[in-house]
Amino acid sequence: MNPAPEIVMVGTSPDTQGGVAAVIGAYRDAGLFERWGIAYVPTNCPGGAVRKAACAFDSAIKFVALLLRGGGRIVHVQTSSYASFWRKSVFIALAFLFRRAVVVSLHGGGFREFYADTCGPLGKWWVRTVIGKTACFIVLTEAWQRWILSVVPGVPVRIIPNLCPDPARSSIPAGAFDDAARVLFLGRLEEEKGFHDLLLAVACVREQVPGIRLVCGGMGDDNQVRRWIDEAGVIDIVELRGWVSGAAKQACFDGATLLVLPSHVENLPMVIIEAMAAGLPVVASKVGGIPDVIAHGLEGLLVAPGDVAGLADALACLLRDASLRERMAWNARRTYENRYSPRRVVPQLEAVYLELGAIPQLSCAEEGQT
Repeated sequence: MNPAPEIVMVGTSPDTQGGVAAVIGAYRDAGLFERWGIAYVPTNCPGGAVRKAACAFDSAIKFVALLLRGGGRIVHVQTSSYASFWRKSVFIALAFLFRRAVVVSLHGGGFREFYADTCGPLGKWWVRTVIGKTACFIVLTEAWQRWILSVVPGVPVRIIPNLCPDPARSSIPAGAFDDAARVLFLGRLEEEKGFHDLLLAVACVREQVPGIRLVCGGMGDDNQVRRWIDEAGVIDIVELRGWVSGAAKQACFDGATLLVLPSHVENLPMVIIEAMAAGLPVVASKVGGIPDVIAHGLEGLLVAPGDVAGLADALACLLRDASLRERMAWNARRTYENRYSPRRVVPQLEAVYLELGAIPQLSCAEEGQT
């Protein structure tokens, strides 16, 4: 029988769509799972309600079996809010019952609203209990650290940003500073992500930048999306590619002039870090942890959420100024290398594991790393 793993990580299935799955994949690609012998337990999977329920039940059984074998000195839970948090709560409660050290990484931008608006007294008590009993509570930005400490003062909160695999560029995409006008949007095609605002803004920008095209990668309500596009009058300049990943996603970055993400609510979007890694300037809304990543005028431009006119002005400003785009593109790439690359982020998480007594099963030297 294989030795029980010292670290058990709990989170969404790597086969699902979204930022958390991308983070898990990035950690795996960086060698974290191999180096620490991490066992991964997915709490959900793609499919209907019956399949999801079966997946959660099977995962709970697998999780308990790992704990009974003595595994999981550290249980590292990747969660966001609403259903994700309640689903992970089952595993967190089991880890507490078995007296394991629990590390929680918080993703998603809606946790504050989830806590304030949808949790009753009992739900709020459980959220505070989870936060208060964790060995380490990991957030992505300083803003979220301040909020967690306002809910449970004195809890050990660590800021560790999401990481993104390095595409190992020696240059930035030509689209960032040529005369093209390819605006890239990657995310859910819904109001919360500012997609409707973006369509209205693009309709305004096309008068100033006739060659503009909006490339969209993501899923949404097809009928609503097409109605929005038709009402905005931009059907001839919008390209819907559906969900993109892997090489198709990288091709989107390679062909883009800039990335836009005018969300109404966010934490620290993976797509922004991916764009910075690819060497693209960013236009985004000033919400959540985005201002901690993008400094207005350096790596990109920030606008107020829901400000269609401001969004249109920011897009037009960048699309008409190639030298500004090139400068921001290089700044974005440099910020990625200094703050969000695997060589910067992975050691921060490994430091948490070491502090809690875990022992790596494979050294960097054994992996052939320097």
